[in-house]
Amino acid sequence: EEIESQKAAPEYRITFGEKPPALTENEYQLLYIEVLYTIKHKIGITTSKHIGGENDLYMYAQEAFGIMDEEHQRLLAKASEEKPPILILNIEIVEAKDLEAKDANGFSDPYCMLGIVPDDKKLIQNGGGSSDEEGGSSTTDGNTDRKLGFMKRLKSFRKSTTRRREGREKGVPSPTNALKDKLPAKYIQTTDVKKTTLNPVWMEKFRFNIASGKTETFHLDIWDHDDEFSVFEAARKLNQVQGFKGLNRYFKQIAQSARTDRADGSNVDDFLGSVNLKITEIPSIGIDRWFQLEGRSENSKVRGQIHLCANLATREDRGVPEEDNWTDIKQHVELLQIFIDYELNKFKGKSTEWNGELSRDAETILHQHAIQGDITAIQTQMC
Repeated sequence: EEIESQKAAPEYRITFGEKPPALTENEYQLLYIEVLYTIKHKIGITTSKHIGGENDLYMYAQEAFGIMDEEHQRLLAKASEEKPPILILNIEIVEAKDLEAKDANGFSDPYCMLGIVPDDKKLIQNGGGSSDEEGGSSTTDGNTDRKLGFMKRLKSFRKSTTRRREGREKGVPSPTNALKDKLPAKYIQTTDVKKTTLNPVWMEKFRFNIASGKTETFHLDIWDHDDEFSVFEAARKLNQVQGFKGLNRYFKQIAQSARTDRADGSNVDDFLGSVNLKITEIPSIGIDRWFQLEGRSENSKVRGQIHLCANLATREDRGVPEEDNWTDIKQHVELLQIFIDYELNKFKGKSTEWNGELSRDAETILHQHAIQGDITAIQTQMC
């Protein structure tokens, strides 16, 4: 009762005025250009929590910053002149479960091979393979017999690729293939091998540059590692290959080796399943879920699931290390201050009664600025 009878403390409305005091006029304009740039290059599928329309976001930003129409158009033109950012896919291979047993001991030695592949039209255009000389130039293990085996299987691969391409041109549906059939891959990475398990836990993170984000697909294969020569060991040698063309040629050799039938006496890795994820289907808030493994064709039977976490980000080619996002964090704090001040000025009641919730427009811009700047959830909470 004594507390209730006391008068409330006088209210002081916190405001930053026209702009945060720490910002000069030039810094204020640069921050506004950054906001316009962020809106123009929105990434990921918009969820119900956010707003998808660019015009609504432009209008909100203009009002929040207090920018006149003519000045807005001038600064928007500057933002449009900037080079588009490079789209990034961050992917974490968390774990898999209930995989098929391929070894005599009732287990497998699974690992993942993952990469970015283009659309089917590009696959058809590039599916014919390269010359024998080119194909053999990237085999670096020094084993002559193995190299000759590579070349023999590579010729067979060219024939199968040609048949697959002809089938597509005749309208024959093509089955879902493994990563090695989806050539050329942008680049390939592999996880560690997990020995003697059907429920491997990797917790490994990877980062891929995406050319356009409109046609690419993230593709992952799970293989059972063979103790002798394997796709895994060949893929580990990719860092010895110089250039994009060399990588494609070398990977074609790896691919055919993996598809070779064990009937010829060779020891190769066994396919355990695959996953496809179109870049255009990734929401802006990211993905954290289990995926059912797929076979290489409609008739192939695989079992098991894999847990993946994926999110999109961007980076700008400014000569700054990718891990250095201090500028983005600083901008995020300044942007948050401007939006809070704008929302407070719009609020009809006392500032102490404001619940602190920003509008969907503000949340969308802040969300896009955070993911495009690769600002982590912890960093965002500290802003």
